[in-house]
Amino acid sequence: MTRRQYSDSEKAEYLAALDANGGNIRHTARQTGVAATTLADWANGRGVVPECTQLRAQKKEMLKDRLESLAHALLDGMSRRVQSEEVSAVSLKDLATTFGIAVDKMLLLKGDPTSINQHSTMSEEERERLRARLRARLSLVPDDGVTEITEVEHTTESNN
Repeated sequence: MTRRQYSDSEKAEYLAALDANGGNIRHTARQTGVAATTLADWANGRGVVPECTQLRAQKKEMLKDRLESLAHALLDGMSRRVQSEEVSAVSLKDLATTFGIAVDKMLLLKGDPTSINQHSTMSEEERERLRARLRARLSLVPDDGVTEITEVEHTTESNN
């Protein structure tokens, strides 16, 4: 049995996928079909030539751009769906989930944080502005029996 040989371009593409998965080698291995040990070796620089690093950056940029385009298309689709009450085989929830995944991976590829790590207290004025913005947005959504925005208790974590 012969070992599979990967081109520098393929290695770069799989390493970009690894970046999009937040460095999760097992998940990337399942997605790409490349052995986890092989991905780990490449991630640690073994079996990868310096040119592959440049290719990886290019592949990451291309993947980020594709994910950004996908995110915009999904957001447009969700907006049209809400405004037209269109019936489709794909639920609005599924579109929103896919949108969230695309944005998360796009942020990982950009090197931006994908979660909020700081907690802050929102002033009453800021909460009221947020409520007003939500009411304005909800006025665009067809009435589904929800007529009020209920107060959400705002809690902060204390540092012990």
